[in-house]
Amino acid sequence: MTDISKIIININDFLTIHHNLEADTVSFLISLKRELLEFEEEVRPQYKISPKRIKKELSEIETYLRTCGKSFFVQCYQILKQGALGEINDVSTAIQYYMKAKDIKLSDNSSRTKASVGMKIFREGLQIDALNIIATANKVDNETRGAAHKLLQLEQKEEL
Repeated sequence: MTDISKIIININDFLTIHHNLEADTVSFLISLKRELLEFEEEVRPQYKISPKRIKKELSEIETYLRTCGKSFFVQCYQILKQGALGEINDVSTAIQYYMKAKDIKLSDNSSRTKASVGMKIFREGLQIDALNIIATANKVDNETRGAAHKLLQLEQKEEL
């Protein structure tokens, strides 16, 4: 706790304990608190909450995609889909083999987490929404966006 914070706490305590203060004294103490708060914001700008630091609420699918990774989801789409359908027993190992073939290192924990979250997207029927998000995402490379578009087309053909 900073010295300024302690002073403000003392002012608050004083104001709450002494109810019979004159209006001028109360006004002075409140203005003093305001000045101290403004001073603290100037001296310690890191304590101010910037608009970038305000956490926006993410939808469930966006949270899943951030956990497993948009590029990963597209790259391992078929493996995750087969895993969710029960066609592959050890999805984590299948993903590790696939990634190793692409020269991408993935730890055991990471592959298990990504596999679990990726299959959850399929089990909850959110794969089309996930592909739409990826296909329109600004921060995703063109190759991943293109692959997401192709997967969307394949999924639409399967629905017919």
